[in-house]
Amino acid sequence: AGPPSTVRWERPKRFLSSQAFRVSVKAETASFGGPGAVHPAATKVSWTATASSGTASNGTLSSSAYVQLFVSPTNLKASDTGTVSVAWTLGSILAAGLRSGTHTLVIRWKFEAL
Repeated sequence: AGPPSTVRWERPKRFLSSQAFRVSVKAETASFGGPGAVHPAATKVSWTATASSGTASNGTLSSSAYVQLFVSPTNLKASDTGTVSVAWTLGSILAAGLRSGTHTLVIRWKFEAL
């Protein structure tokens, strides 16, 4: 695991009192890209999330759907702020034919009012 990714949000505007701010993630592909013909699955990546306010969710990456990792409280005010820290983990990879080298995976972040 590397250093955590941190999302900081501050001074939200134009949210309705019933709306919250949500952060979700999705893998762009079903597996990592890299050398050789065998590649680790995106589902080998999981995370543990913590938030200064709101609700953080732990989870596992998917390439077929966004997975929520944070939702703020409703009724956000223009003075509100918060952070979400995400610690990423790569699970065990036991794959015959997996070559050493740099393997990459693009993760798409989604930020929305709901």
